Amino acid sequence: MSVILMKEVVVVDLITTVKFFLLDVDKPQDDRMLASCQVTDWEQLGGWVQLVHVNPNCRRQGYGRLLLQEMLAYAREADKTGLGLAVRKHNKAAYQLYKSLGFVGCYVHGQDIIMTIHLGHQEGGQGSG
Repeated sequence: MSVILMKEVVVVDLITTVKFFLLDVDKPQDDRMLASCQVTDWEQLGGWVQLVHVNPNCRRQGYGRLLLQEMLAYAREADKTGLGLAVRKHNKAAYQLYKSLGFVGCYVHGQDIIMTIHLGHQEGGQGSG
């Protein structure tokens, strides 16, 4: 299977949304979407992950992890200070995936767990002396 990552940047009213798509280039157009992710600028943190979706036929194969790793690399290159997301309390697989990538649960809001990750961009460098 050959996989390609596509990225689309959309700017609306000074809000930037970046969409990532993980595609299987060996499949027909209608059946090649493996996973997708959407991140929007968010002043308080840097970015907000609005959507993560993995094709139900492709789950538990590492595509979600690969896509999120690419999204995190993009966020670091774009000097985002951090990212936030909401995951449903009952979605234990997604929660564990986000946790394994460095996201930390901050609080519960209704049926969602709000998670954040700090990306290490601070004034004055990474460490002190």
